[in-house]
Amino acid sequence: MRRRDLSVKSAAGPRPEQPSCETVERATTESTDVAWLSWKQPKWQGEGQDPHHDGGLDRELSADRDAAPSRLSRVLRILLLMHFRGLKGVARGRPGGRFEIVAKISKATPHVWCEDGLVLSRLNKVFIVSDLERPSLAAIAQIPWRPTQRLAHVRLVDRVAKHSILQVHRTEHGRFLISNGSSWWCCATRGAQVLPVSRFSPTRPMNRGICESPSGCTYIADYTANHARLERVRIHRTSDFVAFETAWEFAPGQIRHVHALIRDPEDDRRIWVLTGDRDSESRILYTDDEFRSVQCFLNAGQTSRATDLLVRDGTVYWGMDSPSVPAHLMAARKERPQEARTLCELPGPAYYMGANEAGGAYLGTTVEPGFASKDRCAHLFGMRPDGVWEEVLKRRADIFPQHGILYFPRGTLPDSFVVFSQRGLVPDEGSMVIARDRAWE
Repeated sequence: MRRRDLSVKSAAGPRPEQPSCETVERATTESTDVAWLSWKQPKWQGEGQDPHHDGGLDRELSADRDAAPSRLSRVLRILLLMHFRGLKGVARGRPGGRFEIVAKISKATPHVWCEDGLVLSRLNKVFIVSDLERPSLAAIAQIPWRPTQRLAHVRLVDRVAKHSILQVHRTEHGRFLISNGSSWWCCATRGAQVLPVSRFSPTRPMNRGICESPSGCTYIADYTANHARLERVRIHRTSDFVAFETAWEFAPGQIRHVHALIRDPEDDRRIWVLTGDRDSESRILYTDDEFRSVQCFLNAGQTSRATDLLVRDGTVYWGMDSPSVPAHLMAARKERPQEARTLCELPGPAYYMGANEAGGAYLGTTVEPGFASKDRCAHLFGMRPDGVWEEVLKRRADIFPQHGILYFPRGTLPDSFVVFSQRGLVPDEGSMVIARDRAWE
C-alpha cells in the first residue's frame, strides 16, 4: 500500500469452570470503604526501617542476630507473600464507602464487556462471566503453553516472563483474537479449537490497541519501542484473522507508536486514534471512513498525549499520559476541541478508563518514573452524578520495577458495576475486582 501522509485537518466546529474459594469469594456481610481505604499493608511495605534491621552494617553479623533473617531470606519472604496474597478472596474495609465489592478473582485481567458478559483471561485461558452479581467462570479458549511456560502459574514468574494472555478481542460475530504479546491465536466460536495466527507485526498493542469497525474489519495498532523513530508505524486491518493489510501508515519520525484505537460509542463511523510520545507526536486523531483519511482532533503537545478516552453526550474525556509534566483530566466538546478544559489535576500519568450504564465513569493513574508521579500509588478516580471527579481508591506500588497499572474492560458495564484489575500494586497484586458504585445506585 502506498504510504500516506498524515492529514491534519481540524475537527469541524465447554462446561462452566466454577472458581475455587481461593479464586472468587462473595462479599456477604461487609462492604469495603474505598473512598478512605485503610488496607493492612504487609510488614515489608510499611513506612520506616525494617524491623529486622538493627542499624549496623549488614556484614557485622553476630551470634545474637541468628534469629534475624538475611537479606536473601527477606527477599524470598517478600516473593512468597506477594504470590500467596494474590490467592486471597474479598478485600475488606470499613462500611460506608463508595464501592461495594461483589467478588475478586485472582490472576485475572478483564478485557471487554459484550452481549454475552465479561470476557477475562487467567494465565493462558479465556473465560466469560455472564452474571457480575453471581460470577462464575465459563471457559472459552486456551492458548497452548510449552512445559517451561507452565512456570508462569507462579505470578512473579509470569510478571517477568510474560507468558500469560495480554489481549483478547471479541468481534461482533463472536470470534476471538488472542495474544500474549509474542504470538497470536484466533478462535472461531466459544469452545472451538484455537488456531495460530501468522505473525503480521512485532507489535505488542496496549490494552486499547485493537478495535472493530461497523463493516466487521478488525484494526490493530503498532506499538513497539521505536526509540529512534526510524520505523514505519502501521495500523493493520483484517476481516478473517488470516490476511492482514496496512490500513494506515505513519512515516518514520511522525510518531513513536499508536497507543489506542477506540470506537466511538455515539458515532459508529468514528474510530479514535491516540498517538505519542513527544509533543509533536502526541495527537488525538480520528477516522470516519475506515482509514481512507485521518483527521486531527487535537494536537496540543503533552496535553493531547493519551492512552484511552471516553465519549459521553458529545464530550470527549481523557487523562494525560505524560510522565514529564503534571498530568490532568481533560475534556472537550467534539465540535470545539480547541476549547479543551482541565477538570482536575492527577497525581500521576493516566492510562485506562471505564464506564457503566448507570452513568459512572472511571480513570486510573499509573506509577512510573517521572515528574508527574506524585507518590508511589496508582489512584482510581470516579465521576459523581453531579459531574465532579473524585479519588475513590488508591493502591501502593510494590518493590518491583514494572509500572503499577489499573486495568478496566472495554465497553459499558451494566447497572452500576465497575470492574478493574491491578498489576504491580499491593495488596492483592494481579487480582480483578468486581464491585458496585453506590454513588450511581
